[in-house]
Amino acid sequence: MPVSSATSDLWLCALGRFLTDLTDEEGDLYSHASLENLFYSASASQKFHLRDRKAQSIASRIQPLTAVVE
Repeated sequence: MPVSSATSDLWLCALGRFLTDLTDEEGDLYSHASLENLFYSASASQKFHLRDRKAQSIASRIQPLTAVVE
């Protein structure tokens, strides 16, 4: 999904304002931040938590069975 020039300009402006309040060490962490990186990181995190939630649901369902087997 291509990023428009206006969106890119707004992102760079917001990133610049954000970086001004950070220490040098914190600024280094965000020096390579981009809209694409933010989107993909959020998407990966969401998928991880969704899988984790499903695993917890399955574990709670089979817990009585595992207790009996023990």
